[in-house]
Amino acid sequence: MNEKQTPSGRLRKGAWWAANIVLPLSDARYTASKIPAALNQFRRPRAVLPSTKTAESLPELSFDEAIAASGMSVETLAGIYLRRKRFYLVLFYLAIALVCLLLATGMLAQVTTPEFWLRMATMCIFLLSAAALVFVSALITGWRLWQLRNRRLSPPERGVFTDFIADSRWLADTLSFR
Repeated sequence: MNEKQTPSGRLRKGAWWAANIVLPLSDARYTASKIPAALNQFRRPRAVLPSTKTAESLPELSFDEAIAASGMSVETLAGIYLRRKRFYLVLFYLAIALVCLLLATGMLAQVTTPEFWLRMATMCIFLLSAAALVFVSALITGWRLWQLRNRRLSPPERGVFTDFIADSRWLADTLSFR
């Protein structure tokens, strides 16, 4: 098992270790062996998500057909979406309030170290990112409410997202609890 290495083998191994001091050869080898596994990680969600071909092949329903297919009334759906929107808005305003509270606390603490402000900035960026994600969910539910209230769904009925942005006060409607 413990055979002696030949002089050329020892020379090659020594050259490898010497080159590793200057060049990141072992890191490059490790990365090259892990890239295919990382690419597979990026391919996995595509298998789960529905393809756009199947979405395009679905028949386009009018508003009344879609409501009938859902099995619920317009009022029931509007109530569900309104509760969902209010939940998202509470989370959104809570994240914004935490950012304001964090900044006010930082100002009142009168700490001037860069590490403190770096941590504060990191926490604020994290909270603002969370608020943005929740705002997008509230925007989507606001769009669905707008579709229900205006009885619009399909492109011929002018019920797509771009119509929502163009025909409504989308920001004020999204940020309100009604």
